[in-house]
Amino acid sequence: MLKIDNETGDTVEFIDLGGSVNGVERDSDGYVYVMVGQYLRKYTPDLTEQLWETPEETYGYYTVKIGPGEEDVYCGGNSWVARVDAETGEIIWHSSIAEDRTYDMSFDEEYLYIHYDSEYEQQQVDPESGNVLDEVMMSGYNNDTIGIVVHDGWYYSTRPFARMHRSDDFSRGDSFNDDEFDVDNDTHLEINSDGFYTAGSGKVAHLDFDGNTLWQVEFEPSERLWSLDTSPDTIWMVSDDTMYCVDPENGDIRWENNDVTFDDNYIRYDIGGFPSLDMIGEENYFLTTEISGTVELNGDPVDGAEILLIDDDSSELATRVETNTDGTWSATVPDRTIHAVAQYTDENGDVYNSESYPYVNSG
Repeated sequence: MLKIDNETGDTVEFIDLGGSVNGVERDSDGYVYVMVGQYLRKYTPDLTEQLWETPEETYGYYTVKIGPGEEDVYCGGNSWVARVDAETGEIIWHSSIAEDRTYDMSFDEEYLYIHYDSEYEQQQVDPESGNVLDEVMMSGYNNDTIGIVVHDGWYYSTRPFARMHRSDDFSRGDSFNDDEFDVDNDTHLEINSDGFYTAGSGKVAHLDFDGNTLWQVEFEPSERLWSLDTSPDTIWMVSDDTMYCVDPENGDIRWENNDVTFDDNYIRYDIGGFPSLDMIGEENYFLTTEISGTVELNGDPVDGAEILLIDDDSSELATRVETNTDGTWSATVPDRTIHAVAQYTDENGDVYNSESYPYVNSG
């Protein structure tokens, strides 16, 4: 397995885990989950200590996904799916519900959704038991489609020939992307609060949830892009022999690493950068940071002033806190641009209001 510096793209270390590495995922605290041979392992963020290994074989899984609240890990492989306790490594259930290779997974508030290679089959699964509740056949022509996302009551999937489908009732649905989208998808879908990312056929694209292409970038020379992973502020992709780090705002390449092969075996299948938003849930996805300040009135500290911290991207209230007796306050907020408002009513009933200008940038 390769460990790569996310700031520079330099290869930091080649790590020999003593077996074939088939899948990898990283949680938001940095812990790493790796399929090594027939077993799933959990490592410390620096990869120096193995915390656990599943007590029995897991049937060659190579798709690894962190589940809701980051409490479980879901694994998929050739005709098998498993749910594993993220803290202990206990296999909660494993089942041969899959029809073929597991390509992608997604979650809504109740169910697990799985996308397979076989005829683009997708299944709705009870996460408590592993039982299949419903399934839909996507009726494809080849195996270029490997993505599924369930978001805000809609079911999204990639299709061949630069098409994306959606439905509101877990069915095949209809194509909804605009004519600017021109990516034959080879990677699964990833999302953030603005929409989708998908790649393949030498291109990567970002679409909103209505199918409008926000940006699309073509790589030269044109090459197939096999793997895709995102975080709140980064996109990573892998072709046959190159790994890219891309700005999610515009598709600009931040760095590329041309040394990502292992004795002619390409890392096509998995990048462990950050858990998927549609798997762990929005409340666990976005990075947070600590910000603080002081409120004074006529040079004196103000006790009990209310501080409203507003996410400038969504215009929603991130949190509210009150100042201490010395006028200070601190809060944990999303690692995005935050607009701070201070409100205070003194003992005479006089009201004071002050806003941050320019906006407080939490980054």
